[in-house]
Amino acid sequence: MTAHITKTWFDGEKIVTQNIPESEIYKPEWVGLTQGDIDKAWEWAQKSSPHGVTRIETFAINIETRLRKKIMAKLIDFPIGLDAGETRLDLDPDAVLTGAVGKLKEVVIVGYEADGSLYFASTRANAPDVLWLLKQAEQRLLAIEREMRT
Repeated sequence: MTAHITKTWFDGEKIVTQNIPESEIYKPEWVGLTQGDIDKAWEWAQKSSPHGVTRIETFAINIETRLRKKIMAKLIDFPIGLDAGETRLDLDPDAVLTGAVGKLKEVVIVGYEADGSLYFASTRANAPDVLWLLKQAEQRLLAIEREMRT
């Protein structure tokens, strides 16, 4: 079986698709944690070990989770967004935001905070302009879905 990724984006009104070969997907790269990451994982293990689970087990699970996040950020190394790439994988919000840094003229951010509450921010102060941006994104997302189904 051969693995591949298809990258899809808009070029004006045209949908462009690029197949990324397996040799480009599985490039080995070092992924590690900083001392700060390790310290945070140990601190979390000290406070959060459930009954019957040792601190070292909780620490190991936390380290594994942190490494998986870093590995996924490396795997999804193309710019992420409606105009830049399409994926069926859920992505880390920080990776999506980092991929947009320095590329945007205007931005609207909508998401959920860790506690489940709605987060909203925009560089535009005018509500109709913000709504217009959201509706344009909605139309592009629907077009991508239609294209993916055909």
